[in-house]
Amino acid sequence: QSKIEVLSKKSEYFEQLQMPIKALQCREQMLPFMDRDNPAGILSFARNIYNDNMEFEDENAAISVLQYMHKEFPSDIDSEDVHNLAELLMSQKSYIKSSEVIIKHCGVVVQFDNVVPSAEDLITSLEAFERKEVKLNSLVFPALMPVDLRSKLVQCFVRTKVLETLSVLTNLIKSLADTDVENFGDIHYDIAETMVECGYHEEARPILYSLVHSDKYNKAAVWQTFGQCLNALGDLKAATEAYTQVVEMAPGYYGARVTLSSLLQQMGQNEVALDVLSRGPSEESEASADQLLLLHKCQLLHSQGKMDEFIVEARKLLSFSFPGQFSHEFIRVLLGIRTAKCRRSILPQFLTNKRVDSDKDLSSEIPELKQGEEKKFRTNLWDVYIKLCNVMHEKGMMDELLETAILGLTSPAFSHDATMVKDAEFLCLKMGPVSINIYHLARNMILEEKNNNQAWNLYSYIFTRVREVADLRFATRALMKNPCSLALGMLNGNARLISGTYKQALGEYLTVFKNAQDNDMALLCSALCFVHLASQSYSVKKNVLITQVIYLITFTKFGRFQY
Repeated sequence: QSKIEVLSKKSEYFEQLQMPIKALQCREQMLPFMDRDNPAGILSFARNIYNDNMEFEDENAAISVLQYMHKEFPSDIDSEDVHNLAELLMSQKSYIKSSEVIIKHCGVVVQFDNVVPSAEDLITSLEAFERKEVKLNSLVFPALMPVDLRSKLVQCFVRTKVLETLSVLTNLIKSLADTDVENFGDIHYDIAETMVECGYHEEARPILYSLVHSDKYNKAAVWQTFGQCLNALGDLKAATEAYTQVVEMAPGYYGARVTLSSLLQQMGQNEVALDVLSRGPSEESEASADQLLLLHKCQLLHSQGKMDEFIVEARKLLSFSFPGQFSHEFIRVLLGIRTAKCRRSILPQFLTNKRVDSDKDLSSEIPELKQGEEKKFRTNLWDVYIKLCNVMHEKGMMDELLETAILGLTSPAFSHDATMVKDAEFLCLKMGPVSINIYHLARNMILEEKNNNQAWNLYSYIFTRVREVADLRFATRALMKNPCSLALGMLNGNARLISGTYKQALGEYLTVFKNAQDNDMALLCSALCFVHLASQSYSVKKNVLITQVIYLITFTKFGRFQY
């Protein structure tokens, strides 16, 4: 009694300190010290603790309290206590423990390998059954066993996925299926949904059939489960009819539209499959659902070879977050930004319809995507993007190709994937006409790929066709930071050679040649500079310049032992 008083005062103290969880733990610690002669009072107190734990979403603590009640007062608990414990254990996927609770407290008799286990050996036999070491021969349940507990027992055995068939549970399932579907339809649906998820489709079909033809449970979710069941059984026509019902009842549910379109395509009804993915003119829907439908519509159009329609729908899909045409100012600023993070932050400033949020990831932008589906959606969207660029290139749509490639840089789906961003930048470089905008993109690329010769070659190609003062300044500053870079040395030499400052060009080429004497290009360019200098009308001692060229070539051959 003294311990109960101490724990009670501690609980009150924690309540005053606004620490309800600590107070609840103190009340829970009081259970073993309460008077065992008053089981009803203890159970009432324990149920209050259970309810408080559920309010705090502490399932483990709630399970602990219920298990204490079942262990200490097995003859005093009611069916609701059994149901609560079984449901919590099922939520944690402890199906064997949940079935043990129901069997032990509801008078169910199970037989494994022609042996009925005792109460003490029940959990051992159930675990052996889960490991497929023993076989379930029979299951007998009391006639007065509550319907909800019968349903939980069926679900536990089905979710173990051990039974090849559900013949041993036939009587138990029939007792549930025979109940009035209007009054117990939720129990019917729980059983049928569990069967469909675990692969027992034939057993689930009659239960779902009765549900969809009832008045109360003729709903889109039930029709969808029925469609999944029929599709798994290979009945495409019936599955199509079921998913048609889902689309009519819930026109905004994109998943049903996609599945229905796929079924129609399998049946050869390609035009109808496309119409299913198109929304009605009066129907309003979330942007995210429209994106998902457009994605599947693009995939379907491409598979059917309808490239003109594919181009229109794919551009609509990729520009969903950025409607309208790109201005020259936007393209210049976007391609001039070096990092993807800065690019994401600048996008909302150019939006007329601000759908882009730089701080949101794909899952927050499209709430319909479940965990694990984001990557699949992003991959499929990227596949549509690449196919769109290829199709437009094959059709010779070069003027629109750069704007299409830029869609990869504006799409929020790609902005958090560094590899996709880099690939989209490279597509802009490859497909866009050579201009100052493309130059900025190439310059950003070589800052990240300083040792990549292909990147330098691409930059040099663009550099020689876009002559800007900023180019020479950039190359000079970069060479000061990276004096050992041969590519920058050649680049500066080329810039000075093009501008006519041959002496400065010669100095750059000779510096490169000094650091890499096997570089024939540096030798050729150095000789070319000498020839240019000797060809100028105001040059003095031209013969000496020619002699220097000959000496340079001869010295190089001597140094390489090429006689």
